[in-house]
Amino acid sequence: MDFDGLLFTFLDIAQQCMSHFEKRRDDVPMTLRVSRVMLLVASYHGLNQRELAELAEFDPATFVGVLDRLESEGWIHRVSDPKDRRAHLIVLANRAEPLVDRIRTAIRSMMVDVLREVPGEERASMLRNLQRISRSLSSGNAADSVEPAHRHSSTGSLRQSSRGELAAAPSQSEWASTLSAMEGARVNEVT
Repeated sequence: MDFDGLLFTFLDIAQQCMSHFEKRRDDVPMTLRVSRVMLLVASYHGLNQRELAELAEFDPATFVGVLDRLESEGWIHRVSDPKDRRAHLIVLANRAEPLVDRIRTAIRSMMVDVLREVPGEERASMLRNLQRISRSLSSGNAADSVEPAHRHSSTGSLRQSSRGELAAAPSQSEWASTLSAMEGARVNEVT
């Protein structure tokens, strides 16, 4: 198996998805990474900053800046945690609900386009396998099964990708929602 090719395919897909979203986001006034934060706040209403930063896979210091910007623009509120006066819970502002809908619509539209050549019957299997890979990487199990370094082949030029770029990939629930929406869109196209 071409492990180098597989890894760089994953990186290319992540980078291209981010670029594709940036070109097509129309009335979404934020990047895909920040959009992901908005979706997480909407889905996990009332988590504290630390918990939300972990879910979004953001560096906590950088994440505070993102939350500051979202709060200053009126998309979120920080409220005191009744269980811990030092912590703040992050909640979606009422005015942000239409924005969350626009983000989800933009992501669904993009993913329908991105996955148009993947047969419908293969999408669920692809999602399950990608989720397995994600769980393996998150749990650290992937490190246990790495082949010795001397067995890899050399590669040409490398594309740099930060951890942040990979964090923009949709969550498992977003993938499931997108796949469900795509199936609905596909049925509508046929009828």
